[in-house]
Amino acid sequence: MTDLPQSAQLPTEPGRRVRIWQFLLAVLGYLVIVQGLTLVLASSGTGDHAVGSVDALVRSVVVPVGIGAAFVVALVAWHGGWQRLLVVPRLRRWTLLLVALLVVGIAAVTNYGGLAEVGVLHALVLLVAVLLVGFAEELLFRGLGVDAFRSAGHRERSVAIWTSVIFGLAHGSNAAITGDVPAAALQVALTTLTGALFYVVLRSTGMLVASMAAHGLWDFGILSTQLDPSDPHQVVNAAPVLVVVILLAVVLGRRRLTNATTGRR
Repeated sequence: MTDLPQSAQLPTEPGRRVRIWQFLLAVLGYLVIVQGLTLVLASSGTGDHAVGSVDALVRSVVVPVGIGAAFVVALVAWHGGWQRLLVVPRLRRWTLLLVALLVVGIAAVTNYGGLAEVGVLHALVLLVAVLLVGFAEELLFRGLGVDAFRSAGHRERSVAIWTSVIFGLAHGSNAAITGDVPAAALQVALTTLTGALFYVVLRSTGMLVASMAAHGLWDFGILSTQLDPSDPHQVVNAAPVLVVVILLAVVLGRRRLTNATTGRR
């Protein structure tokens, strides 16, 4: 927080201080809930891959993440500083261009044909599922996580890096579901990058709900390309990776990344 102008210091709203070790325990608890329930429920399902049917989506995403989200909400209720988590100091206005580019990237990679083919119900359940993921994970990582590292005195660049790395490592737990360790390692790297991107969305807009929406819609675009395992849209799947790299290169290349916009815009 020391790299923010005095006029842009974080709100002093009452709320418990979340220590970093408490945040890490919260992440572990969330993963145990979500991955544990996914293993149990998926084993009694139809055998479809995670997004292959409405039943598979409900069993592998909606129910596990829904219960995990309730766990995170309970933690935030205990924390008590809702306003401090939901509204943060904003970066300069030019960074909103990055959010706009992200929206364009999501629109470009979404598999509209595949969504039309599976039908409205399947598409809506997928949308609900990914928005639920966005809500739960952003509240945990860009909400409690960011607050924990800020409260510990980390500068904003450090906050962005650490919360993104932990976000990426948490997705390595998917190896417990798929058994594919190399794929899980790749997912760790990619989700670390996307975690940094969601942090930029949070700081660009000043609203956690914006990063929640960005997270959910990003996942919607990516997962829409996986609706049909026989048609994986590999070229399309590469596009969001390029978008992430380009956006982060632009952001990290600007020395003003960690400046808030309260004073000068």
